[in-house]
Amino acid sequence: MKRWDQMSRIFAVLMVMSVTSTVTIPDAQAQPAPFAQGPVVSLDVKFPPDNAAALFNSTIVWTFNRSLPFHNSTLPQTSRIFLDDIVVKGQGDYSIDIADGLGNIQETFRFEELITRTGIWSKVLSGGSLSVRVRGQDAAEKLSFRLTRIAYDFDALAEKSLVGAINGLTDVALYTGPMSEELARIAPSVAKLEYIKDGSKFTCSGFLVDPQRMVTNAHCIDSQALCDTAIAIFNYQKLSHGGISLGQQYRCTDFLGADKTIDAAAFTLAERPVDDDAGRQPIVFGETPLSSSEPLLLIQHPGGSPKMVSVEGCMASTLPQTPGDDGDLSVSNFEHGCDTEQGSSGSPLLRANGKLVGLHKIGHGAEADSGRHNTAVDANVLRAWLQKTEILPSSDNAEEAIMAASENSTPPPVSIESEEGNAGQGMPNAECDDVNPDNCPEQFRVPDDLKDAKPLPMPTVDDEDPTEMKGDAPAEDGESRSEPGSTGSGTTE
Repeated sequence: MKRWDQMSRIFAVLMVMSVTSTVTIPDAQAQPAPFAQGPVVSLDVKFPPDNAAALFNSTIVWTFNRSLPFHNSTLPQTSRIFLDDIVVKGQGDYSIDIADGLGNIQETFRFEELITRTGIWSKVLSGGSLSVRVRGQDAAEKLSFRLTRIAYDFDALAEKSLVGAINGLTDVALYTGPMSEELARIAPSVAKLEYIKDGSKFTCSGFLVDPQRMVTNAHCIDSQALCDTAIAIFNYQKLSHGGISLGQQYRCTDFLGADKTIDAAAFTLAERPVDDDAGRQPIVFGETPLSSSEPLLLIQHPGGSPKMVSVEGCMASTLPQTPGDDGDLSVSNFEHGCDTEQGSSGSPLLRANGKLVGLHKIGHGAEADSGRHNTAVDANVLRAWLQKTEILPSSDNAEEAIMAASENSTPPPVSIESEEGNAGQGMPNAECDDVNPDNCPEQFRVPDDLKDAKPLPMPTVDDEDPTEMKGDAPAEDGESRSEPGSTGSGTTE
């Protein structure tokens, strides 16, 4: 194991040296800036291979495996792979499986989706390796593609923007303060955003303002091209018993627009996250003016880490002004004392009642108490832009319209047998059950035709220590062939 760690470190240095010209790490003083979590490495692997002997006479006809460079972190190592030059020559019973470092298939591309694409980034894969598998004996005749890029984590440190003398960021599952109940209700609506840009794997934060639409900063995602690479990861967070929930992933499908003056952007997800978590609802906007003395909370993914919250000292230090007739929207910016890091860009700044008062966008970039504060844009200006562009309803009953759209979805069956399983998930208490259905909030009531359905599983907990990933050293060309059914060569702000 020790010898493999040494080899992995050497391999990591060589990999980073080989892609130095393609890695973009933002200037530490440039604000605002998202967090560059890792590089993108070039590949040139094609299917079908030139050598027909490389194909298997089995259900799995071809496999590509790649071990990743050593990752010196206590957090799960992640990666993504790009399928390029996809050409579908005919319909058939073939598919492409993308598997993580433990051999678990994370997604499968079939004819119906492949026919609509020429290239696609995989979802986020956890573990120290990844694999691509092609199934179907007719695949070599009817399908071709190339693997041209891999994105993986780099041991980079996110720039901190601390306001007080102590880092006030706390894991959402460990916070037990006076706003813990509201935090548990709102936190499921905040997600980590991961996207590919300029040869790097970047992360920001974002949140739901509609059952299927999200808001983040324009300096994170500002085009359909970036949306096509972006994944929103909900419920990626540490758990109270010590594990990590890897969360649920949703693709960005439609870029709705951006306003770089207020540094805001919106986009639509492929599915509705509210349908997969009965406690997840769109965040709604506050109505009353912000006060400099009221306590706030900022839910975020600093440095691409599991979800955290800033509460201690989190309040507005200046107040936003209403833009005048000159149209100067910069007066809607205000400073706040909530601790952040690169990667916190796009986080919601919330009142104690969970109502939105601001969109965080700039950190001051100091790791010690410097008297400097972070910056957000007033939620009223954000809402005006969303309504003007018809991303959100502009009626007086906008909040009711959004919540009604959310409630029109069919909620999943609710399991209430385990208090531990429901902790922090915004679930009803034990008195809300089939015997006492009237005690259940409307969104938790199970329709009659679903009462016999099995409950959805809770998010997967990764109990593996990513620093202890085992596996054989990668082949010199980084590619190895495995027998059919194997799991591969190893397990801004």
